[in-house]
Amino acid sequence: TYHLFPPRSAGTAINVASDVKQKFDELSEQQQALVGSDYPEKNEWVNGLASGLAALESKQEKSNQEQVLEYIKEEKVAIRYATQLAKAIWGENVTAVQFFPSRQNVIYFYNRHEPYAERPPVQPVNIGWRPLLEADEQSEKLFAEYFCSADTNPCERG
Repeated sequence: TYHLFPPRSAGTAINVASDVKQKFDELSEQQQALVGSDYPEKNEWVNGLASGLAALESKQEKSNQEQVLEYIKEEKVAIRYATQLAKAIWGENVTAVQFFPSRQNVIYFYNRHEPYAERPPVQPVNIGWRPLLEADEQSEKLFAEYFCSADTNPCERG
C-alpha cells in the first residue's frame, strides 16, 4: 500500500495469497465452507480437510480428487509461509496459524470517471486455524532476520 515499487519480498506474500484464492474459488460452496473450519492439529488437517473436501461434490470439470490436491498444495504453501511469519513475529510459542487471503478488484476502466463509481467489495477467503508446517529447505532464522529487519520492525524478538 502506497509504495509504487514494493520490495520483492512483498511479491511472495501476494503470490501465495493469489494462488490460494484462485484454488479456493474453484471449490464448491460446500467445500469452501469446510475450508473455513479449524484444523489446528496436523493429523486433523491432513486427514480431515483433504478427505472432507474429496467427499463433497466439486463444481469443476476436472476430477474432484485432482481439484482437492491442487487446493491442499496451495494451502500447504500458505501455511508454511504463515508459520515462518508467525514465528518471526511472536516467537516459538506459536501453536497454529490463521490467514485471510483476499482479492479486491479495481473500478472498471470504462467507469473510472463516473463520480459514484465504487471499487467492488473485497472477496475474502475464510480459512480456519491450521497447524504449523515447515519444509526442510526453510530457514526460520534467515526468514526472521530478513523479515524483522524492516524499517517498522513488527517482531517481538527485536
